[in-house]
Amino acid sequence: MEFPALCTPNLEVLDLSKCENLVVVDELVGSLDKLEIWILEGCEKLQTLPRSLMLRSLRYFDLRDCLMLEKFPSLFLGMESLQTLLLPRTGIKGLPSSIGISLGLRS
Repeated sequence: MEFPALCTPNLEVLDLSKCENLVVVDELVGSLDKLEIWILEGCEKLQTLPRSLMLRSLRYFDLRDCLMLEKFPSLFLGMESLQTLLLPRTGIKGLPSSIGISLGLRS
């Protein structure tokens, strides 16, 4: 199952937790400027995130228990607001060097 393209540029919270059949998140989600909280926790079949994440307002990103997710987006820019990134129990083995640009990251 793919996540449909969004036409909601003012979206601030996107909670897709426990969407058990979600496999792919549309590329457009990676550029939602006003998105502050994105929860994908428990999306066990999720395999693909947008190739680039340019979510300048994102503060909280939860990928816990996304067991099939093995790759983190290669481009991770303009996300200085990010404070929390949760990756336990994912298949992700490494993070891109561009994640270091997110100076606000606390956990």
